[in-house]
Amino acid sequence: MIHVTGSMWDKLGTEIPIIPTNGIVEPRREKAVMGGGVAAQARARFINIAIDLGRKILQHGNHVFYHEYHNVITFPTKDHFRDPADLDLIAQSTEELLALIDTMPRDTLYAMPKVGTGLGRRSWSEIEPIVRKLPDTVTLYTLEKIKFPIPYEEDPDDPGLLYNAR
Repeated sequence: MIHVTGSMWDKLGTEIPIIPTNGIVEPRREKAVMGGGVAAQARARFINIAIDLGRKILQHGNHVFYHEYHNVITFPTKDHFRDPADLDLIAQSTEELLALIDTMPRDTLYAMPKVGTGLGRRSWSEIEPIVRKLPDTVTLYTLEKIKFPIPYEEDPDDPGLLYNAR
C-alpha cells in the first residue's frame, strides 16, 4: 500500500476508487444509505450506485462489491451509518478486497481513502495495522492539511487529521 497526500478523485479513470460504506438499505427503494463522506461523494458522481449497492447488500449482506458498470469497489466499514467504524468488519472487508484484487488484472490500480477515520471516528493507529497487508497497487489518499481561521489541532494518533480545539 502506498500513501500519498491529495484527492483520490484526481485519479478517477486510472485507479479504481474504493468507497467506504455501511450496511443500511432503504427497504422500499432498495437504495443503500450513502449520505456522508466519500460515500456521498461517490453517490453524487456515479448514477444509481446507491441502488446497485442496496440490491447487493439485500441479496448478499454487507460485503465488498465490485460495481462493474461504474468501475468502483465498495468497502464496508460499519453496519449502521451512525456507528463508529467496526474494526472486525474492516478486517473482513480487507480480506474480501484482497480476494477481489486477486481476480483482477495484475496491473489494475486502486485509490482508497483512510477508511474508518472520518465519519467512522477511528484513529489511523487503530486502522493501519488491519489494512497494511494491502498490496502496493492500492494507493491510500490523505487529504492535504487546510489552514483554518479557528484553532484546530492535530490528532496525536493521526497526524493530518484535524479537530476543533475549542
